[in-house]
Amino acid sequence: MNKLTIINSPLRVLITYPHGNSTRYLNDYLKVIEDADTFNDFSSKRKILVIFGELEDEHITWYFHQYFENKFTTI
Repeated sequence: MNKLTIINSPLRVLITYPHGNSTRYLNDYLKVIEDADTFNDFSSKRKILVIFGELEDEHITWYFHQYFENKFTTI
């Protein structure tokens, strides 16, 4: 997530496979975003999408989270 906050792009996407509680990861990512948002425009001018892949019953289920209004919402 640190490297994604450095890149100047209208859409940043992180695809990862969490081990355990994905909510904890989202909270960690939120802290990184808040620390890096010096111009306070990540919610309005930049889009961040976090995609978690979790193995369930021998197939991968995808969970999508969008950073919007200073928090992650599930889409």
